[in-house]
Amino acid sequence: MLTQLTDTYTHWLALLKRPRVSEGATSGEKKEARAARNRIAAQESRDRRKREFAELHQRVAQLEAENAALRENKPVVTGIEKTERLERENAELLER
Repeated sequence: MLTQLTDTYTHWLALLKRPRVSEGATSGEKKEARAARNRIAAQESRDRRKREFAELHQRVAQLEAENAALRENKPVVTGIEKTERLERENAELLER
């Protein structure tokens, strides 16, 4: 959500800063203005991608920490171990 608000704010700032082209501008001036707008849009895109990557990196670290905490509290039982444990319990119950 914060990324969206920041992107919107950045977009409006860029619109305020972008060069205006008058109606009587030459094709070279229009081309320069379009190139300037493209540079601004490309920089915004790179900044947005960096922010999103940083957020994803932070989320990965958070999930890895959560996984580590869960693994410490409860050991992971594989399918083979579970089957062997159930077979032992079954054998014990049949002996009774």
